[in-house]
Amino acid sequence: MGTPEFGAGMVACMGFLGFFALLFGTLALMRWFRHKERLAMIEQGLMPADAVKPRNNGKGTLAWGIGIAAFGLALLCGLSPIVFKAASDPYISIASAAPSLVPGLIVLFMGLALIIIYFVTRPATADESPPEASPPLDFDVTPDLPPLDLEDEKPAQE
Repeated sequence: MGTPEFGAGMVACMGFLGFFALLFGTLALMRWFRHKERLAMIEQGLMPADAVKPRNNGKGTLAWGIGIAAFGLALLCGLSPIVFKAASDPYISIASAAPSLVPGLIVLFMGLALIIIYFVTRPATADESPPEASPPLDFDVTPDLPPLDLEDEKPAQE
């Protein structure tokens, strides 16, 4: 317990944890302030700019799928020399080196799954435009209405 290695390790561990605590604490505080700001805008009758998000018809799923599949393919290509090197060694069987390709294959098929999800779940008509955002309501302005003509509605006297 009293060794210098333990103390140095403890300081490094606390510094590492402290860094992430400060990072996530700052992010949580920023999120809280943004929430309070949005609530104040809504109470005043203003529409926050990011309240109505246009739909992108699943293009994000396609983009993430392509990116993850490309990363998996790169990982697979990067790990394949290990298998080829092991195949040339007479003391190592190819079956013992082949599992090193599994991480690349997992990531590649996760990306392919996202691409398939995009094509299966996309809407039938791709020509739909995103809905137009309505302008914020302004309660201080009265609409221009025609004046009421009350002269014509006098009751008939007999």
